[in-house]
Amino acid sequence: MIINEIKQSFESLWDYPFDSAYPPNKSKTGWSKVGIITLDHQGKQQRFALKKMENYNSFTLVHPFKGVPKAENELGKILSFRRLLLPTVEPVYYKKQMFNGESRAILMTRFLEGHVELSRILRHPEGLIWENNRPLILAMIREVAKWCKAIHDNDILFGHLQTKHIMVGVDNAGAISVRFIDMESMRKMPFMRERIIVKDLASLLRTARFAKSTDIIRFAHHYFGEHKFSPKTKRIMLKVLSRAVDKGYCGCRKPLKRSI
Repeated sequence: MIINEIKQSFESLWDYPFDSAYPPNKSKTGWSKVGIITLDHQGKQQRFALKKMENYNSFTLVHPFKGVPKAENELGKILSFRRLLLPTVEPVYYKKQMFNGESRAILMTRFLEGHVELSRILRHPEGLIWENNRPLILAMIREVAKWCKAIHDNDILFGHLQTKHIMVGVDNAGAISVRFIDMESMRKMPFMRERIIVKDLASLLRTARFAKSTDIIRFAHHYFGEHKFSPKTKRIMLKVLSRAVDKGYCGCRKPLKRSI
Protein backbone atom coordinates (compact mmCIF):
# COMPACT_ATOMS: atom_id res chain seq x y z
CA MET A 1 0.00 0.00 0.00
CA ILE A 2 1.79 3.15 -1.22
CA ILE A 3 0.63 6.77 -1.15
CA ASN A 4 3.40 9.13 -2.16
CA GLU A 5 2.30 12.68 -2.92
CA ILE A 6 5.22 14.00 -0.84
CA LYS A 7 8.56 13.80 -2.67
CA GLN A 8 10.93 14.00 0.31
CA SER A 9 12.85 10.82 1.11
CA PHE A 10 11.81 8.54 3.94
CA GLU A 11 15.07 9.31 5.75
CA SER A 12 14.60 13.10 5.58
CA LEU A 13 11.02 12.82 6.85
CA TRP A 14 12.09 10.45 9.63
CA ASP A 15 14.77 12.90 10.80
CA TYR A 16 12.54 15.99 10.41
CA PRO A 17 12.41 17.73 13.83
CA PHE A 18 9.01 18.35 15.40
CA ASP A 19 7.37 18.62 18.80
CA SER A 20 4.96 15.80 19.55
CA ALA A 21 1.34 16.92 19.54
CA TYR A 22 0.56 14.26 22.17
CA PRO A 23 2.63 12.09 24.51
CA PRO A 24 4.11 9.21 22.48
CA ASN A 25 2.23 5.91 22.40
CA LYS A 26 4.29 2.99 23.61
CA SER A 27 3.94 -0.78 23.33
CA LYS A 28 6.08 -3.63 24.65
CA THR A 29 8.19 -3.54 21.51
CA GLY A 30 8.03 -0.01 20.10
CA TRP A 31 6.59 3.48 19.99
CA SER A 32 4.62 5.97 17.91
CA LYS A 33 4.47 9.76 17.95
CA VAL A 34 2.79 12.45 15.88
CA GLY A 35 3.50 16.11 15.24
CA ILE A 36 2.92 18.94 12.78
CA ILE A 37 5.56 19.82 10.18
CA THR A 38 5.76 22.46 7.45
CA LEU A 39 7.09 21.57 3.99
CA ASP A 40 7.54 23.39 0.71
CA HIS A 41 4.96 21.53 -1.38
CA GLN A 42 3.53 22.43 -4.78
CA GLY A 43 5.26 25.79 -4.67
CA LYS A 44 4.04 26.90 -1.25
CA GLN A 45 4.52 26.23 2.44
CA GLN A 46 2.01 23.66 3.68
CA ARG A 47 1.45 21.96 7.00
CA PHE A 48 1.09 18.22 7.48
CA ALA A 49 0.49 15.83 10.37
CA LEU A 50 3.38 13.36 10.47
CA LYS A 51 3.05 10.11 12.41
CA LYS A 52 6.16 7.99 12.72
CA MET A 53 6.60 4.70 14.52
CA GLU A 54 9.18 2.04 15.22
CA ASN A 55 8.30 -1.60 15.99
CA TYR A 56 4.75 -0.39 16.74
CA ASN A 57 2.96 -3.23 15.01
CA SER A 58 -0.37 -5.01 14.82
CA PHE A 59 -0.32 -8.80 14.73
CA THR A 60 -2.84 -10.53 12.50
CA LEU A 61 -3.60 -13.98 11.15
CA VAL A 62 -1.74 -13.01 7.99
CA HIS A 63 1.22 -11.55 9.93
CA PRO A 64 1.19 -13.40 13.28
CA PHE A 65 4.90 -13.05 14.14
CA LYS A 66 6.37 -9.87 12.66
CA GLY A 67 3.10 -7.98 12.36
CA VAL A 68 2.52 -4.89 10.23
CA PRO A 69 2.93 -1.22 11.26
CA LYS A 70 -0.20 0.14 12.89
CA ALA A 71 0.12 3.11 10.54
CA GLU A 72 -0.58 0.75 7.64
CA ASN A 73 -3.76 -0.48 9.30
CA GLU A 74 -4.77 3.11 10.04
CA LEU A 75 -4.18 4.12 6.42
CA GLY A 76 -6.48 1.32 5.27
CA LYS A 77 -9.16 2.54 7.66
CA ILE A 78 -8.80 6.14 6.49
CA LEU A 79 -9.23 5.02 2.90
CA SER A 80 -12.28 2.93 3.88
CA PHE A 81 -13.79 5.99 5.58
CA ARG A 82 -13.20 8.09 2.49
CA ARG A 83 -14.76 5.47 0.22
CA LEU A 84 -17.87 5.61 2.41
CA LEU A 85 -17.84 9.44 2.15
CA LEU A 86 -17.31 9.75 5.90
CA PRO A 87 -15.31 12.83 6.96
CA THR A 88 -11.70 12.20 7.90
CA VAL A 89 -8.17 13.29 7.00
CA GLU A 90 -6.52 13.19 3.56
CA PRO A 91 -3.48 10.88 3.42
CA VAL A 92 -0.56 12.15 1.32
CA TYR A 93 2.30 9.80 2.20
CA TYR A 94 2.86 6.32 3.59
CA LYS A 95 5.97 4.19 3.55
CA LYS A 96 7.58 1.53 5.72
CA GLN A 97 11.22 0.57 5.90
CA MET A 98 13.58 -1.70 7.82
CA PHE A 99 16.52 -0.06 9.58
CA ASN A 100 19.07 -2.15 11.48
CA GLY A 101 16.43 -4.83 11.97
CA GLU A 102 13.85 -2.34 13.26
CA SER A 103 10.50 -1.84 11.52
CA ARG A 104 9.83 1.85 10.80
CA ALA A 105 6.82 3.51 9.19
CA ILE A 106 5.64 7.03 8.37
CA LEU A 107 2.07 8.14 7.71
CA MET A 108 1.40 11.75 6.70
CA THR A 109 -1.92 13.50 6.26
CA ARG A 110 -2.81 17.00 5.19
CA PHE A 111 -3.14 19.31 8.19
CA LEU A 112 -6.74 20.26 8.99
CA GLU A 113 -6.42 24.02 8.70
CA GLY A 114 -9.07 25.95 10.62
CA HIS A 115 -10.11 22.94 12.71
CA VAL A 116 -9.74 22.48 16.46
CA GLU A 117 -10.37 19.52 18.74
CA LEU A 118 -13.90 19.25 20.09
CA SER A 119 -12.31 18.81 23.53
CA ARG A 120 -10.76 22.28 23.26
CA ILE A 121 -14.07 23.86 22.25
CA LEU A 122 -15.78 22.30 25.27
CA ARG A 123 -13.06 23.17 27.76
CA HIS A 124 -11.42 26.40 26.59
CA PRO A 125 -13.65 28.29 24.13
CA GLU A 126 -12.08 31.63 25.13
CA GLY A 127 -10.58 33.38 22.14
CA LEU A 128 -12.17 30.94 19.70
CA ILE A 129 -14.98 31.76 17.29
CA TRP A 130 -17.20 29.47 19.41
CA GLU A 131 -17.06 31.67 22.53
CA ASN A 132 -20.57 32.85 23.50
CA ASN A 133 -21.81 31.88 20.02
CA ARG A 134 -24.77 29.73 20.91
CA PRO A 135 -26.17 29.25 17.37
CA LEU A 136 -22.77 28.00 16.22
CA ILE A 137 -22.52 25.60 19.16
CA LEU A 138 -25.97 24.19 18.38
CA ALA A 139 -25.05 23.72 14.71
CA MET A 140 -21.85 21.94 15.78
CA ILE A 141 -23.78 19.55 18.04
CA ARG A 142 -26.11 18.69 15.17
CA GLU A 143 -23.21 18.02 12.75
CA VAL A 144 -21.21 15.91 15.20
CA ALA A 145 -24.32 13.83 16.00
CA LYS A 146 -25.12 13.41 12.30
CA TRP A 147 -21.66 12.05 11.46
CA CYS A 148 -21.42 9.82 14.54
CA LYS A 149 -24.70 8.23 13.45
CA ALA A 150 -23.44 7.91 9.86
CA ILE A 151 -20.40 5.97 11.12
CA HIS A 152 -22.61 3.59 13.09
CA ASP A 153 -25.04 3.25 10.17
CA ASN A 154 -22.13 1.62 8.33
CA ASP A 155 -21.69 -0.95 11.15
CA ILE A 156 -18.42 0.72 12.19
CA LEU A 157 -17.15 0.85 15.77
CA PHE A 158 -14.79 3.81 15.96
CA GLY A 159 -13.20 2.34 19.07
CA HIS A 160 -11.77 5.40 20.81
CA LEU A 161 -14.47 7.93 19.94
CA GLN A 162 -13.16 10.75 22.11
CA THR A 163 -13.60 14.51 21.90
CA LYS A 164 -9.89 14.90 21.01
CA HIS A 165 -10.46 12.67 17.95
CA ILE A 166 -13.19 14.91 16.52
CA MET A 167 -11.94 18.02 14.74
CA VAL A 168 -14.41 20.83 14.12
CA GLY A 169 -14.10 23.87 11.87
CA VAL A 170 -16.30 26.64 10.51
CA ASP A 171 -15.91 28.51 7.23
CA ASN A 172 -16.59 32.18 6.50
CA ALA A 173 -20.19 31.38 5.63
CA GLY A 174 -20.74 29.70 9.01
CA ALA A 175 -20.84 26.13 7.65
CA ILE A 176 -19.60 23.51 10.12
CA SER A 177 -16.96 20.97 9.10
CA VAL A 178 -16.34 17.80 11.11
CA ARG A 179 -13.38 15.44 10.65
CA PHE A 180 -12.55 12.24 12.54
CA ILE A 181 -8.91 11.43 13.25
CA ASP A 182 -6.81 8.68 14.90
CA MET A 183 -8.61 5.62 13.63
CA GLU A 184 -6.30 2.83 14.80
CA SER A 185 -9.09 1.10 16.75
CA MET A 186 -11.83 1.36 14.13
CA ARG A 187 -13.39 -1.91 12.97
CA LYS A 188 -16.49 -3.28 11.27
CA MET A 189 -19.01 -4.99 13.57
CA PRO A 190 -22.06 -6.05 11.55
CA PHE A 191 -25.23 -7.10 13.38
CA MET A 192 -23.99 -5.54 16.65
CA ARG A 193 -25.54 -2.09 16.36
CA GLU A 194 -26.49 -1.56 20.00
CA ARG A 195 -23.07 -2.64 21.24
CA ILE A 196 -21.42 -0.20 18.80
CA ILE A 197 -23.63 2.66 19.98
CA VAL A 198 -23.10 1.99 23.69
CA LYS A 199 -19.31 1.62 23.45
CA ASP A 200 -18.70 4.62 21.22
CA LEU A 201 -21.16 7.04 22.81
CA ALA A 202 -19.98 6.09 26.31
CA SER A 203 -16.42 6.88 25.24
CA LEU A 204 -17.54 10.19 23.76
CA LEU A 205 -19.56 11.09 26.88
CA ARG A 206 -16.68 10.21 29.20
CA THR A 207 -14.40 12.69 27.41
CA ALA A 208 -17.11 15.38 27.14
CA ARG A 209 -17.17 16.03 30.87
CA PHE A 210 -17.19 19.82 30.34
CA ALA A 211 -20.31 19.70 28.16
CA LYS A 212 -23.61 20.93 29.54
CA SER A 213 -26.24 18.28 30.28
CA THR A 214 -28.71 20.11 27.99
CA ASP A 215 -26.23 19.92 25.10
CA ILE A 216 -25.59 16.21 25.71
CA ILE A 217 -29.35 15.54 25.58
CA ARG A 218 -29.60 17.71 22.45
CA PHE A 219 -26.85 15.60 20.85
CA ALA A 220 -28.87 12.45 21.67
CA HIS A 221 -32.04 13.91 20.12
CA HIS A 222 -30.13 14.57 16.88
CA TYR A 223 -28.32 11.22 16.96
CA PHE A 224 -31.43 9.09 17.51
CA GLY A 225 -33.65 11.36 15.40
CA GLU A 226 -36.31 11.51 18.10
CA HIS A 227 -37.98 14.57 19.58
CA LYS A 228 -39.20 12.38 22.46
CA PHE A 229 -37.09 9.38 23.40
CA SER A 230 -38.66 5.98 22.84
CA PRO A 231 -38.41 3.28 25.55
CA LYS A 232 -35.71 1.53 23.49
CA THR A 233 -33.67 4.72 23.14
CA LYS A 234 -34.00 5.43 26.88
CA ARG A 235 -32.70 1.95 27.64
CA ILE A 236 -29.71 2.44 25.34
CA MET A 237 -28.97 5.89 26.78
CA LEU A 238 -28.99 4.55 30.33
CA LYS A 239 -26.51 1.87 29.22
CA VAL A 240 -24.32 4.59 27.69
CA LEU A 241 -24.42 6.63 30.90
CA SER A 242 -23.71 3.58 33.08
CA ARG A 243 -20.72 2.54 30.97
CA ALA A 244 -19.35 6.09 30.90
CA VAL A 245 -19.58 6.33 34.69
CA ASP A 246 -17.87 2.94 35.06
CA LYS A 247 -15.06 4.26 32.82
CA GLY A 248 -14.57 7.41 34.90
CA TYR A 249 -17.15 9.95 33.70
CA CYS A 250 -17.57 12.57 36.40
CA GLY A 251 -19.76 15.12 34.63
CA CYS A 252 -23.42 15.97 35.10
CA ARG A 253 -24.69 12.46 35.86
CA LYS A 254 -27.81 13.28 37.87
CA PRO A 255 -29.22 15.91 35.43
CA LEU A 256 -28.61 13.49 32.58
CA LYS A 257 -30.38 10.63 34.31
CA ARG A 258 -33.36 12.86 35.07
CA SER A 259 -33.51 14.06 31.44
CA ILE A 260 -33.47 10.50 30.10
